[in-house]
Amino acid sequence: MIKSDCILSSIKLHGKDNRIYSYQLESQYNLTGAELRNIIKELRRSGEPIANSKEGYYYARDINELKETLEDLRGRALSMINTASLMEKRFITNKELSLF
Repeated sequence: MIKSDCILSSIKLHGKDNRIYSYQLESQYNLTGAELRNIIKELRRSGEPIANSKEGYYYARDINELKETLEDLRGRALSMINTASLMEKRFITNKELSLF
């Protein structure tokens, strides 16, 4: 929990105009990309408005700054649902019960 508190503090120092790259946070806190993404996910799930773009992470100050991130998250979620549906459809269409 200490690392997540430190990461949150670091991100809060960055706004839309001075974002911080993930590699900077990874290096600063000795984390892998996957570890950082998991911490960011948990912080967001606790309600922290951590926004992201190609230019890095930042702490959103209002809903407009968060919109791009919300659209990105929803788009990825819909893509995963579509992928799962297509995989499932293959077995239903082919009436296969298993891969093996």
